[in-house]
Amino acid sequence: MGKNAGKKLVRPSRKKAFELSLESTAALTSTPKAVQRIHCSEPTNEMIPVIERQISDGLSVLPVPDELVPGSRSLLQTVISFIGGPRYAPEMSNVLDSTGISSSIWVQFLFLDQAYFHCMVALSLTVLNKLVVEPTGSLVTTRHLSKAFRLINERLSGNDAVSDTTIASVLMMAQYERQIDQYSRSLVHMKGLRRMIELRGGIRQLTRINPRLTQKIFRLDLEYAIYTGSATRFSVQEIANFARLINDANSGRLPKLNHCAFHDSILLLGYRLIEMRPLGSHCSSNLLEDMVHLGLATFVATFFWSLDRRAPIIPLLSRSICSVVDRHSQVCKEEEEVLLWLLFIGATCMSNSTNDDIWLVPKTAQTMRSLALHTWESVDQVLAAFPWVTVTHDSAARALWQRSCAHLRLLTENFE
Repeated sequence: MGKNAGKKLVRPSRKKAFELSLESTAALTSTPKAVQRIHCSEPTNEMIPVIERQISDGLSVLPVPDELVPGSRSLLQTVISFIGGPRYAPEMSNVLDSTGISSSIWVQFLFLDQAYFHCMVALSLTVLNKLVVEPTGSLVTTRHLSKAFRLINERLSGNDAVSDTTIASVLMMAQYERQIDQYSRSLVHMKGLRRMIELRGGIRQLTRINPRLTQKIFRLDLEYAIYTGSATRFSVQEIANFARLINDANSGRLPKLNHCAFHDSILLLGYRLIEMRPLGSHCSSNLLEDMVHLGLATFVATFFWSLDRRAPIIPLLSRSICSVVDRHSQVCKEEEEVLLWLLFIGATCMSNSTNDDIWLVPKTAQTMRSLALHTWESVDQVLAAFPWVTVTHDSAARALWQRSCAHLRLLTENFE
């Protein structure tokens, strides 16, 4: 009607709106030098700028198209808070120093890639739903997953098939499947991830360009090997540039550990252990060697905190420790002490279920009695001779010690 009568109304496409919104990000961001200094790497062409802190709800100034999170910007706030939060147990706050290290790359990808966005929303909701009384409906997660699959499949046939954001999206899809214990589907994503990395020139080349991304890839690869007992997809030689020393910083005698350097050390140790022998392979004829190998693998696994910042529960490790315990017979004090360490370090990766306590508590009590350890202080003194981190391992160990002491008291009463 009026002067606009007969004119055609042209509405911008959703895709174009998303592209325009990404262009506006540049006005709100700056690139930190800390990102370029990580591992003395060369700056990547896909270096992600850091989003400056804004005065508002944190979302109103960001380029998030409404159709990505229909009717629920508060949901996006929750997701961003979850992704940007620390990925280590609260007890390690006195040990690890995350300052000066840009950990927001995983948040920044949210505003640069739709496929990654939907992957992370689905993954975040899956983890958060386990922690809240009123979880978000599964329909929301399913909707984001289907969009992520569609976008990734479209991307794989285009020019951005092996870009950093595409690799990150596939990586998070593999993490999602692992989070819901679908390891066979996670393996499919991991195989695709390996192929994408080969097209980028290999893992070493990608490490030189984007070490933060490859650290996540190594982490997923090693976690999968520990949970399933398989070999790692990458080799120790490919991760050797991640070697660092782990220092005891919790006592305050030394500065806090650099968060990335800490993870580098754990990754290197884990890869060397799996290279020696995958956890799912047959045991050797040397019981002491098996106990040390299994104990070290468990030690590494205790630092692979779940996305909800809880200690990981790994049934394979529980079964493997139980198998070694069945083979053990008292030989010498040194072997008994190794067994004691294995039992207590193993408690950190067990669920405290009745099935585990049936064998774990009696064997621990028997070993404590054999070594004449009657107090926690005496037990702690033995454990201190082995790889042991007080803030990470003491809680589960003390709980096992208390149950074992109760078992010994019960045996004594019945004997009397």
